[in-house]
Order: sequence, then C-alpha cells, then structure tokens
Amino acid sequence: AVPNCKVLSLTWLAKSTALIVGCSRKLTVLRIQGTSATTVLIAKLPPLVDVTKLVALDGHSFAFGSSRGDVCIGSTGGVHMDDSRCFYPGGRINSLQLSEDAKVLYSGSSSGS
Repeated sequence: AVPNCKVLSLTWLAKSTALIVGCSRKLTVLRIQGTSATTVLIAKLPPLVDVTKLVALDGHSFAFGSSRGDVCIGSTGGVHMDDSRCFYPGGRINSLQLSEDAKVLYSGSSSGS
C-alpha cells in the first residue's frame, strides 16, 4: 500500500525495479527489492491535479498524463511539470501508449486529442 494515496494508475520499470504509482495529487516512485518496497520519490502535483495514466518509456523514465491535460516525462530521479518536459494536448488524459519502436508517444484525452 502507498500511504495517503488514492491509486489511479501504475507502471513498472523493470530495469530499475521501480513501481511508479499515480495518485490523486501526487506521483510516487517505489523501489522494489524482494518482498519489500521503499519510497524513493514523492512528487506533489499542483492543486487539484491527478495522475490519470502512466506508461514506461525505458528502464528509468516514464510518461504520465494528468487530469488537467498535461503529458509529462519523468524519471526515477525526479518529476517536473515544466514546459521542457511536458506538452498539453488538453482535456483529461485517458490513455497513453508507446509505439512498438519506442519513438512515438500517443495520448488520448477527454477533448479528443
């Protein structure tokens, strides 16, 4: 269980043995070792913003969609919701998918973007 977290989405980064947990108002990175989990990062999001979708990009990075329409890139080392790591298709992000060659990230939102 993740303390103080209403879990909305999950993704697994196999190379770094990290479980990324998208919560209401925050994103948590857990390092999994055997049968135990250690919290390595808690990123608080702006007020009223939830992590709605997550997808693993490689062994150490991931993309997440938010309830306000952002799609951002994060890593096990940090999460920043700034213009250089985010784009804004608009609407609540309902789906994220990485292409087979891992070069294109597709997003779907409530606005049809």
